Amino acid sequence: MSLIKLICPNNASEIVRAGLRLLEENEQRRQLELDALRAEIAAGFASGSRKPVDEVFDRLEAKYVAQAQEKPR
Repeated sequence: MSLIKLICPNNASEIVRAGLRLLEENEQRRQLELDALRAEIAAGFASGSRKPVDEVFDRLEAKYVAQAQEKPR
């Protein structure tokens, strides 16, 4: 039996089943990724005090502006 016969479906029913398996695998992978993201978010919230986003962005902007000014052109 050739490799093509092994991997290519023979009829519409097999094609539909293969497509459904792929959809199910994709959904399971997506759910695992969402669960991991939710766990990371929960860990972030539990990690301690939070800083206002404006404070963080202002600090980062000042850092990168200073770095840009230090580089010779």
